[in-house]
Amino acid sequence: ALGCSSSYNRLLSKLCSSNTLDEAVALMDEMRNGGLEVDEVAYTSIVAALGSRGQLDRAFRVLADMEERNCGRGDLGAYSAIISACGRLGQFDRASEVFTRVEKLGV
Repeated sequence: ALGCSSSYNRLLSKLCSSNTLDEAVALMDEMRNGGLEVDEVAYTSIVAALGSRGQLDRAFRVLADMEERNCGRGDLGAYSAIISACGRLGQFDRASEVFTRVEKLGV
């Protein structure tokens, strides 16, 4: 048994802040496979960390997973993080696409 979601979500955030992103993504997968919920803070931490390290494709995959699980409707953190990362990396078309998605979701 995996245990408490909130403990895992805090661990995910710590892994992201300590630059151990592969472990954070693996833990997120383990949580989901074990039936635990990944919260908005953890999703935002992972998206922000991946985006700040230039790993936009991975960040977009995590964002898509968040949207698929309907986790982020009402939390702008992950969207803001990926829009900022796109801007820093000159990916303005991708940033605009995310902004349009946010508007459509009514977030």
